[in-house]
Amino acid sequence: MLGPNLSYKGNRISPMQFAIMLQLHKDRMYGYHVLKGLREHFAGCWDPQTGAVYPALKKLQEHGLLMSETSEDEREYYHLSPEGVSWLRDSVLEISGGAMVGMRFMSLVLEVHKEMGLPIIPHNPHGDWTREERMEKLERMRNHLLEHLEQIEDAIKELEEEN
Repeated sequence: MLGPNLSYKGNRISPMQFAIMLQLHKDRMYGYHVLKGLREHFAGCWDPQTGAVYPALKKLQEHGLLMSETSEDEREYYHLSPEGVSWLRDSVLEISGGAMVGMRFMSLVLEVHKEMGLPIIPHNPHGDWTREERMEKLERMRNHLLEHLEQIEDAIKELEEEN
């Protein structure tokens, strides 16, 4: 998985760990909810596994970026620690400067992808996807793009209102 080269107090923060922190910025979550959110967000291009997400949560906890508490239903809920909130804010600010370059780069890659006649949905290493699975992946991709278009529209409106 691609992602920024990040660290906290000398500890490398992997792209998966960073994605987990971005998920937890929204709300406290138990492990499976984090996994499900990542799978939904990255549908069609990355399928995070349980065996990677739970160790990543524990490692972030060891670094002091996450805290957890066990609920009455015996689920362990994770949330950003105060240090995690501060570090995430600083990291997001730092990364967003290069985001435009990254988006332009990916635009170029996708343009060549289309010109080469490659399929929109990548090959499934576990076998062929059914028509329904392909449809679901395409719908998720469309919804994800629509969310980003809405954010862009909002930013344009804000800029137009400044005049």
